[in-house]
Amino acid sequence: PNGLPNDPTQPFVDTVSGFKRGDSYNLSNGISTKLYSTVNFKKGNIIAIRHVMTPSISFNYSPNFADPSFGYYKTIVSNANVPLPATTNTYSIFPDNFPSSGKQAGISFNLDNTIEMKLKPKTTDTSGNGRKVHLIDGFSLSTFYNFAQDSLKLSPISFSAHTAILNQKVNVSIYGSLNPYVTQVIDTIQNGQITRYAHEINRYTFQDGMFPKLTTISLSLSGSLNSTSFKPKPPVQPVNTLQTI
Repeated sequence: PNGLPNDPTQPFVDTVSGFKRGDSYNLSNGISTKLYSTVNFKKGNIIAIRHVMTPSISFNYSPNFADPSFGYYKTIVSNANVPLPATTNTYSIFPDNFPSSGKQAGISFNLDNTIEMKLKPKTTDTSGNGRKVHLIDGFSLSTFYNFAQDSLKLSPISFSAHTAILNQKVNVSIYGSLNPYVTQVIDTIQNGQITRYAHEINRYTFQDGMFPKLTTISLSLSGSLNSTSFKPKPPVQPVNTLQTI
């Protein structure tokens, strides 16, 4: 065809006119519940600490739309040498790799935690109501186990935590992920030089007595400051009720 690139190693992009409909579907179902636990204190300023756990489990299924039976993905050969080797690439005929490739049939798990503390009222507070302090607004763990994969079925474990400091004026959030698999380093020779590269093997870290490896972590702070942010609140005054007989 016209417009072939001068460099044969570069891909040739062509446009084929026509109409093709792409479909995507999945099946999911899940359950969730809440578990409460409270610790009461008889001495000190702390009245009680409450911990709320919200576990949820869901089943998800989606087929592999890259399967040739759907007709959504094509395979091209690039950097071909005679007789071997040849490099192949698979691409979707629709933009943005729609629909997604790879079969999924597994269970996703999420565990959310909140911790609150109740304190005795201040001496200046005449209402007699205890004060609630949010220690952890949310600490979540989530992962996915894909039965359809032949190896590395467990996805990275994601975690997040949220709380507030400085009298609830500044919000603190932490996000990150843990790799549950053992990473193996292998030496290889390329262009006469020894190159080391790491890859995951199908073995959990806990099988070797190790904690999952921290791969990513981020910290964010947010809040608003104004002239009244750190001013003490006026004490609550009792309300007098006059009754006329």
